[in-house]
Amino acid sequence: RRKAVLFFGLIAAMFIVWNIQLVVGYVPVPHFFRRSISPIIFILLFNFLRDTLRMIKISGYPFIRKVGVVALAVLSLALVVKKAVNVLAISNDLQPHLADYYKFPDEVARSWCWINENLEREPRIVSPSTLTSFYLTSYTGARPLLPTAFTTLMAVREMEDRYLTSHKLFGVPEEVLRARLAGELPLDCSGYECFPDKDSNLNDSFWNLYGNYFASRYGNFRNFIAKAPQDAVKEKRLEKIEELVDRYRDLEVDWAAVAGAYVYYGPLEKQIASADFSKNRNLSLVYGNESVEVYKVIR
Repeated sequence: RRKAVLFFGLIAAMFIVWNIQLVVGYVPVPHFFRRSISPIIFILLFNFLRDTLRMIKISGYPFIRKVGVVALAVLSLALVVKKAVNVLAISNDLQPHLADYYKFPDEVARSWCWINENLEREPRIVSPSTLTSFYLTSYTGARPLLPTAFTTLMAVREMEDRYLTSHKLFGVPEEVLRARLAGELPLDCSGYECFPDKDSNLNDSFWNLYGNYFASRYGNFRNFIAKAPQDAVKEKRLEKIEELVDRYRDLEVDWAAVAGAYVYYGPLEKQIASADFSKNRNLSLVYGNESVEVYKVIR
């Protein structure tokens, strides 16, 4: 009976995942929904095969059963071993330009260590870069003022307000904001010559702000997977961009009133805005190195 309750619960969870839009209002990442139910399918199939082996009643049954169980265990282990082998194979023959491209600059890593060692628990840090938000939540105890669609349950309106406020505080021009949201900021480099994540940092903020909301709300799954043009999605995205730009134009901000305790100004922020905070009376420099400056907000 307990096993039946467990399995029916797992099956019910699959239906919830398939219809997650009824729970949260949209599909966060449509092309990953199969992966989310894979562990459940694995458990159900593994138990089905195990029970099938137990029901076999032929000559040599105990031996067949043992071999079958061992085979299932080996196959399951092989899934994990394959991933480990892939990592070892790649690391043993890693091309230098790939290693250099994907590692974090030492100055950035040192700034994260400083944040962890010197700032109070979970300090709220201001930055207009959604990638900085990802990295700060991953490598430090900080809470970025600007969250992303993939790491928060915050209301969309509040997330938009924080996005616009962060850009306004950093002095980002209106035309740069529009191009950034549209994913049209030009790059002055190509391929591995670029600073790590530069293209994503400049042009993926709409995606990081809304996730797959527009694709799942105004498009369809088949076209999304096929990357086919979806005019309705494009039209709604443009409408939202113009709405945000209109709000940005009328937005007034003040460092003394911002809901953040510190400001992070590193390589990713410098790609978005050229700011000089050294003379701002509401900001005090508390950390600096060759690439990163951290300021405390003075009220």
